[in-house]
Amino acid sequence: MKNAVIFALFVVIFLALGSYVFGAIMRIDVYGEDIYDPPAGVRTEKVECPVNIVDIHFSYLPADLSGLDSFQKDAARLAQVIYGEARGLRAYDKSMVAWCVLNRLDLGLWGNDIYSVISSPSQFNWKASFPVTEEDYQIAADVLMRYEMEQCVLGDIGRTLPKQFVNFRGNGKENIFKDRDGNVYSRWLEDPYD
Repeated sequence: MKNAVIFALFVVIFLALGSYVFGAIMRIDVYGEDIYDPPAGVRTEKVECPVNIVDIHFSYLPADLSGLDSFQKDAARLAQVIYGEARGLRAYDKSMVAWCVLNRLDLGLWGNDIYSVISSPSQFNWKASFPVTEEDYQIAADVLMRYEMEQCVLGDIGRTLPKQFVNFRGNGKENIFKDRDGNVYSRWLEDPYD
């Protein structure tokens, strides 16, 4: 356990330093815009990094979500959104749905917490009765941990969907993500799950 915590801290420090040093290399998106400049209205304040490493093992998740800390509840709810919106798709595609929720959270138009964003009328296919599968929970927890790390480090930490993309529609094979101006995301970010 102690070795795992030390390794996790090493990974966090490595990602933070790597993002800082190499961040300028990957700053321009396909439209020639700085992908790290947030759209108007997106929260930009940095928060303190959590000191503890969150345990995301699926085996600790009770069926009724009682007794969970806020991270675990948010991860479980994101997993339910993934189930509703990306069931049967690859991990990369599932993670983009979770990032879309978090992008909306940052924008603040749909609420100031994950529950408010996912339960906004006619926004996401989410129900509290949806199952929380092991794969969906692990992806949701991974995205949520990356999001929390992003709040306190410089640069990219493995996003699969840039911050400006807050809308999507499915076509039966994949979800097509768009920003508020209708620009389609062409999936240029690296797949951290491949």
